[in-house]
Amino acid sequence: MISKIIGNDMVIRPVQVKGKYPESLKTNRAVYGYVGKLSQSHPEMVLAIPYFPVTIKNSHPTCIAYMPASQVRQHVRGCRCEPAEFRDGEPKPRRYYARFFDDQGIELLESKDFSSLKVTKCIENYDADDRSHARRNPNPRSHAFQGAAREAYATTISSRRSD
Repeated sequence: MISKIIGNDMVIRPVQVKGKYPESLKTNRAVYGYVGKLSQSHPEMVLAIPYFPVTIKNSHPTCIAYMPASQVRQHVRGCRCEPAEFRDGEPKPRRYYARFFDDQGIELLESKDFSSLKVTKCIENYDADDRSHARRNPNPRSHAFQGAAREAYATTISSRRSD
């Protein structure tokens, strides 16, 4: 449990910590985090996931995610929460989950609506980099994929018209 007085209110949140200790043979993954059972669940719960480096044993975490219950999903093995990616031998926050990590994540814990916070994708930040990523990694539900698909469709239609 963690608690803090903010203004005239005391904020109390239950916390579960599930560390990630990758093996040296860990391969790159687009999503990386905790999948398994939690000992308890609570709507105001914080799932803290410290991510440790592969290379140095008994070291401090590379980064720590402080995830609200709204980001913990059901899974056949219990639950899942995967706010990081694993690239080139080290864990890193995924782009849209970055605000839940480290100092910024700790600041969010003080928010009254922490338990219901969602991951937000900014369409304004959609750029050519996202479109090329969508072509390499097609996820039909992603904004980048949908944008690249619209662009490809428009190109196909315009080339057919010019024939």
